Amino acid sequence: MAEIEIEGLNDLHVKFDRVTREVFQEADAGLKKGGMKIIADAQQNLRTNGTNNTGLLSNSGKVQKIDVGYDIGFFSKGKGYAEYVEYGRRAGRFPPLADIRAWARKKLRVEDKRLNSAAFLIGRKIARKGTRPQPFFTPAVQKNQQEIMDAISEAVSKVI
Repeated sequence: MAEIEIEGLNDLHVKFDRVTREVFQEADAGLKKGGMKIIADAQQNLRTNGTNNTGLLSNSGKVQKIDVGYDIGFFSKGKGYAEYVEYGRRAGRFPPLADIRAWARKKLRVEDKRLNSAAFLIGRKIARKGTRPQPFFTPAVQKNQQEIMDAISEAVSKVI
């Protein structure tokens, strides 16, 4: 039986591995840059639509590295707060009063002796009527989606 040896096969494998690594690095850089642009545009939307009252939500925007890619979003201390701003809140349940107290103290400058009653009244209104959606993140993603795809495509083309 005859053996066939292909010269340069190991070099070809090394080059393919290098190209694959470079493609992932360039695509990763494009994703990170796009994620930061989404956060910046979402923060601008918060300022524009009047929901940047205390700055806590706006400052919670992050681009976090995960195994493959990035997790982009607003990760505020209050669970679900970004979602309530983005999609609104249905009537029915009482919101957390501690968060409303902090907001009322900062935004409305309510003095401490009236803070609990003000927070309760605001919470009761939210529980009865809910809140309307004020999208800030989804429009930022939609605005930058094509630009991110183009950047990744350009990065891959550059390496190849």
